[in-house]
Amino acid sequence: MAAALADPGERERLLAANARDVAAAKAAAAAGELDPARLKRLGLDAAKLGSVADGLAQLADRPELLGRPRLRRELDDGLVLEQVPCPLGLVGVVFEARPDAAPQIGGLCLKSGNAALLKGGSEARESNRALVELMQRALQRHGVAPAAITLLEQREDITAMLALDGVLDLVIARGGHEFVRHVQRSTQIAVMGHAEGVCHLFLHASAEPAMAATIAADAKCGYPAACNAIEALLWEGGAEAALDACVAALRERGVELRGCDRTRARHPSWRPRASRIGATSTGRWCWRSGASTMKRTRSPTSTDTGRSTPRRSWRPTRPQPRVPRGGRRRRRVLEREHPLRRRLSLRARRGGRYLDR
Repeated sequence: MAAALADPGERERLLAANARDVAAAKAAAAAGELDPARLKRLGLDAAKLGSVADGLAQLADRPELLGRPRLRRELDDGLVLEQVPCPLGLVGVVFEARPDAAPQIGGLCLKSGNAALLKGGSEARESNRALVELMQRALQRHGVAPAAITLLEQREDITAMLALDGVLDLVIARGGHEFVRHVQRSTQIAVMGHAEGVCHLFLHASAEPAMAATIAADAKCGYPAACNAIEALLWEGGAEAALDACVAALRERGVELRGCDRTRARHPSWRPRASRIGATSTGRWCWRSGASTMKRTRSPTSTDTGRSTPRRSWRPTRPQPRVPRGGRRRRRVLEREHPLRRRLSLRARRGGRYLDR
C-alpha cells in the first residue's frame, strides 16, 4: 500500500477524487451546513499522502508479533502461562471525514491480522472510495482477498453493522461525544470509543523558554483541526519565563488566549477563561487556548528525594476498611479454594518464575 500511494498515477486519481469532495464541502460550508474544522480535515495533498505512505512503510517494516509468545511464566510445576498476540477477527471502524485515516486504519488492521469494515464521513465519500479501491488492488496483488478491507458508504450501513453481533468482534467509534455514546448504546458488540481531546501542555519550572514556545506553537497551530491540538496550557510557579515565551509565540500566530486570575495578573489583556479548562472542543475548532496555574506541594513520603507531586483535591467520602494481607483470614480463604488454585495462589503470592521474555 505504501508503494501504491507513492505511485504518481495513483496519487493523481486520489487527488482528483479528493478535489471533488472538497468542492462539494466548500459549497456546504458556504451554505452554513459544514463547520470549518471538518472542511480543514477533508483536504489531501502530496505532503499528506507522502506522510501516510511513509507511516505505512514503517509499519510494514515492524517485526511480526502474531503467534509469537511475548511472555511465558511458570505458575506451577508443569503449568506455564503464555501471552501470545492473536487477531481479533473483524473490526468495524467509524471515523470522521478525514480521508488519510482510511489507509492508516486499514494498514493497522492488516498488520494485526484483522479484516476491517470502514465507514468514513459522508463528506469524504469519493476520497475514501478511491483509497479503499487502492488498498484492495494492493491486497489482490499479494494474494489476499480484497474484501478484507470493505468500505461502507451509506448511513444505514452503520445500523446494519452494529447488528452483526455474531460476526463483528470490535467496533471502534471516532467522532463527537454524542455519536460515540449512540454507538455504545446501539450494539451488544464491544465498542472502543476515543477520547474527546482537550489536550493540556504543562510548563515545569525547569522548562527552557525557547523549547517550550516551539512545542506550544507546534502543538496548537501545527494542525488545529486535529483532536490532539492542545486547548489548555498549565504552568507552575517558576515557569514564568517559559509562559511568557509561549504567549509571545502563540500571539504571533493569532491564537486567542484566556487565563485564570493568576495568569491574567501577569497578562492583564487576556480574557477570563471558561469555567472548564479547555472547554473548546475539536468540533468547534478555533484559534483559542486557555492557561491556568497548577499548585504543587512536596509529598510527605518524598522529602528525601526532593520530588514534588500535584496537590490532590479528592477526598474519600467514608473510611475505607483495611483488608488484611495475611494471617488466619487469608489461610481460611485459601483453604476454601480448590487445591490446585490454592497452590497457584500461594505461588503467585511468593512470586512466579519468568521463563523468558
